Amino acid sequence: MNLQPVDFKAVAAKGCYVYCYLRHSDSKTAPAGSPYYVGIACGSQRHRRPFGHHDSCPIPFDRSLVRVLRSGLTIEEAERWEIFFIAWYGREAEGGILLNRAEGGRVVAGWKHSEESKGRLSAAQKGRKITWAGKISESLAHRTWDPAWTERAIEARKENGTLNTRNAENIAKQKATNAKKPRSAFRTPEMIAKTKETKQRKSAAQLGITYEQYAALEEKEWRALKARFRRGKRGQELLQGIVTA
Repeated sequence: MNLQPVDFKAVAAKGCYVYCYLRHSDSKTAPAGSPYYVGIACGSQRHRRPFGHHDSCPIPFDRSLVRVLRSGLTIEEAERWEIFFIAWYGREAEGGILLNRAEGGRVVAGWKHSEESKGRLSAAQKGRKITWAGKISESLAHRTWDPAWTERAIEARKENGTLNTRNAENIAKQKATNAKKPRSAFRTPEMIAKTKETKQRKSAAQLGITYEQYAALEEKEWRALKARFRRGKRGQELLQGIVTA
């Protein structure tokens, strides 16, 4: 096949369209050049739809194998043509040559799980414990949120004193209070020493030496050890000739 890639931006500019994927080689189902998937593209990103993710089939590695069957359509026309082409070529599940799971259009009629898929779903559910919390979360997932609920929740928290009242005025008051405190009130010498020790222990672990060996290094020794580390040496090899292990 000597096909040229389709300019999908130009096609999408005309409206919705129906596209298909062609086989690049012979298969058990149909010969090369025959379609193995039919779909429609609508919406603002319709020029990208043929190259988006599909659960039921792979996307052709050669873009010229993605062809347009009908273009310049409305959504309703595109859905009718999709249903027509899927019925014309037939789905593999019904003895046809397409990998489509559904019959086309907005519905997923005709999509049935394979036995292998059913087995995976069954295995995933085995041993699963359904708790009341899980049941409640699943039921809430399908409910629409009412803004009045938020207002009632805020009023209730105001009454019991649990509402977060960090507005601009309260934040300014807190900053003024903190400004009067000495810096030592935020970081004591003990806290600073503990932070330094924690960092040194992490560095020693990365180098493969003990914390005591790391803490005893002087500036000149540290520079030499750092150069050896960049050359790939680790552990006691870093300390040979620099300090006594």
